[in-house]
Amino acid sequence: MKKLLLAVALIAIAAALATVAVADVDLNRKGTIALEMKDEAGQIVPGGAFALYRVGDVEIRENNLRFALAESFQNCAVSLENPALSAVAESLAAYAAQHPEMESRVQTADAKGRVAFENVECGLYLIVQTTAADGYEAAKAFVVSMPMSVEGGEWTYNVTAKPKAERTPEPQPTPEPTTPPGDRLPQTGMLKWPVPVLAAVGVAVFAIGWVMAFGRKKHE
Repeated sequence: MKKLLLAVALIAIAAALATVAVADVDLNRKGTIALEMKDEAGQIVPGGAFALYRVGDVEIRENNLRFALAESFQNCAVSLENPALSAVAESLAAYAAQHPEMESRVQTADAKGRVAFENVECGLYLIVQTTAADGYEAAKAFVVSMPMSVEGGEWTYNVTAKPKAERTPEPQPTPEPTTPPGDRLPQTGMLKWPVPVLAAVGVAVFAIGWVMAFGRKKHE
């Protein structure tokens, strides 16, 4: 099963909740959404393409951040009241897959396993790994907000997520079928060795019969 690091889940929950205090948020400011790809062993995973979709517009209402579906996702029956739920990301990703013409920004992880989407406007974003790195499975889609709240009530416009890359399972060899000794098929055709024996016996019987018949006739 494809998973995300616990850190990503915590980031999504903390940053993408529909209700967050927004005393100092500047919705006109642009920022960066970056990804750092590593596997379970902490090894850098280069390669693999990621698509960034803007799925939600953001506004400040009643001193909270509120998300609403962006224009390109207006026909997607998904609620953004709790965008941190994995089902939300799955539904948004499925909708995007059904509309390949939808605008997105695509980048490939560099040699350090890093992707950086710059000049990103404030809002809610869906990240989908469209091509997995060699030897790895694609990470699950997830959502992230820009800006993101951090500890101490601060807001950051340089958001970093850390999806977890899982190695592709090694294919298991298929064992060759074998026939147990007790399940051998029975002999159905005639064996060749009895043929000459039976022929010789037939000739001997014929000869004995002929001799006896000839002797009886002579005696008479």
